[in-house]
Amino acid sequence: MRAVEGELAVIVGGKDKGVDYSSLARGLKNRNGRVFLIGEAAEPIQASLEKLGFANMQRSYTMGQALEEATSHLADSGGTVLLAPACSSFDQFKSAEHRGELFNKMVADLERTRSSKG
Repeated sequence: MRAVEGELAVIVGGKDKGVDYSSLARGLKNRNGRVFLIGEAAEPIQASLEKLGFANMQRSYTMGQALEEATSHLADSGGTVLLAPACSSFDQFKSAEHRGELFNKMVADLERTRSSKG
């Protein structure tokens, strides 16, 4: 997250395995982007962020919804949407590879849709 310049929207979450999310929460708070929470881990990650006083987040029920909301949020800034789940993928996907492939496909589809409108 620190390597990305400009405005940032981060999609985090996945299968909750009962781990401590305080380190993730500190990193997200320090980077100060908008956080889109998905999957089973959304609630405990949100709780960790709230403990730090971070409120720039929202719950998205699927990765597709999170991507749409994140790109809408960044529409005028030219910022970056980063998939940084920090959790395993097995709540919504077959594997981490499957999650990454679907994310890449969704981004490509979104780009095609936007370029056909412009």
